[in-house]
Amino acid sequence: MDAKRPSFSDTAAGVDRAIALVDTGVRGLFRMRVALRGQSNWHHSHICRLPPGTLSLIFQEICTPSLENWEDTGKINYHAITLASVSSYWRQVALGTAKMWNEMAFTVRKGAVIPAADLFQRHARRAKNLDLSVSIFFDGCSCDPGRFGSSDALENILFSDAIAPRIITLRLVEVPLTWGLTRRRWKLPRVRTMYISGAQHTPNGSGHRVLDMPSLHRLHVAGESWGSIVIPRMLRTLVLSDTLAATNVNLLSQCPDLIECYNRRLYYSRPSKEGFRVTYVWRRLESLTWSINELITLRSVENMKLPALKHLCLLDNDNAHNFNAIITFVHQTSATLTTLELQTLWDPRWEGEGQLARMFRRNFPNLQALKFTQSDPDNMSEVIRLLTPTKEEYHRGEVIPFPKLTLLVLGAYGRCYRASQLPQGVLRMLERRRAGEHVLFQFHLPDLVCWEKRESIWTPEVEEEYERVLGHRKMILFRDSKTWACFGLILYNRLSLEHCIQYWF
Repeated sequence: MDAKRPSFSDTAAGVDRAIALVDTGVRGLFRMRVALRGQSNWHHSHICRLPPGTLSLIFQEICTPSLENWEDTGKINYHAITLASVSSYWRQVALGTAKMWNEMAFTVRKGAVIPAADLFQRHARRAKNLDLSVSIFFDGCSCDPGRFGSSDALENILFSDAIAPRIITLRLVEVPLTWGLTRRRWKLPRVRTMYISGAQHTPNGSGHRVLDMPSLHRLHVAGESWGSIVIPRMLRTLVLSDTLAATNVNLLSQCPDLIECYNRRLYYSRPSKEGFRVTYVWRRLESLTWSINELITLRSVENMKLPALKHLCLLDNDNAHNFNAIITFVHQTSATLTTLELQTLWDPRWEGEGQLARMFRRNFPNLQALKFTQSDPDNMSEVIRLLTPTKEEYHRGEVIPFPKLTLLVLGAYGRCYRASQLPQGVLRMLERRRAGEHVLFQFHLPDLVCWEKRESIWTPEVEEEYERVLGHRKMILFRDSKTWACFGLILYNRLSLEHCIQYWF
């Protein structure tokens, strides 16, 4: 009896399955061919044929961070990991290049403390015995004690005897409340630069730490959670960002050998009663930038002795009204100042009540640079008037205000109803001061629009007048940080006048 023959439909289905299998195999072979072609192109490329030493130097250049943006807390450099993931050859070269791994930055997220600690250890091993620069970003952390409850793993590695002596730069961004509590003393013997900021809404005083860092020279503290921190006395540079007045007093009183100090408070705060209640002397402090609403009280400034101060920058972000304290502070340092910078002085009473006149009515024998920027236009016009000698002083040759001034920077924003009078006022001031007759004088002009005519105050007619009066003087004028005009430099640097005069309208 003959076996039952398969039906046509069964035979067709079997053929379809065989075709599908063959098609899958062909597609796999095609992908393999494409991959082999890519590898062939890679192995024949110039990059692949670079010797390991040359490729290592390229990797080092790519992975080296910019020191200018060291305080930019929003960027993480992943170049080392990316380069090590391109090919086995690149990975081999990258793992053998220690300088690719000693600048490490990573983010600690919720539930990912252990992976971050493992990544930290791998980077440290790959860096061999090189010094380390460490940046740790705590992403979106809060004050919840359980959120970073396992952070001891990372903390123990950072402050271990094997890692701590190698760290020379440390950045801790948005540090949560519970991090580092197991050790109040942070012992890092070779750290020279440190940035630390606390998580938002962290209670003040919770940041009590002792920075056992004898080599620390530059410290940047941000946030309101570091009111009880203890810092080295030999600190040279201190930067305070949005810190409380009590924190500022605590930190400044601990480092009498400061050379530079910057205080930046970017948002409004109520005037604080905190201040220096006893006399403090900073004998080496040369540069001070300060938000004048913080600590600038009459009693406080009288207790701040700065015998070596050369550069003073005052920021009035909150329209502070304690004029007596501010003026007293400037006058106390007038004998040694070489640069005075006043920013964001918007209160019209600086001009209307004669407060600027009181400030400038003082002998500044060494002042070479005056910067008055981001301020009310009327206040700026008052500065120009105060710098202009009277006719009698001009003809008698008396001592003019700021006799050694060689750099003047003026900048203003807002409506200036007297803008049309500004060019003549500036020209009169330069002429009577005899600016540029003997030494080079640089002047940054404000770029304002005449309110009546809706056009720039620096017209072609003004240009011609300036060239006629100042053409023989050694002077450079700037507008918007660009060279507007150069006069008289043929006597100063042997250049022809037509090559010196440049106009940028």
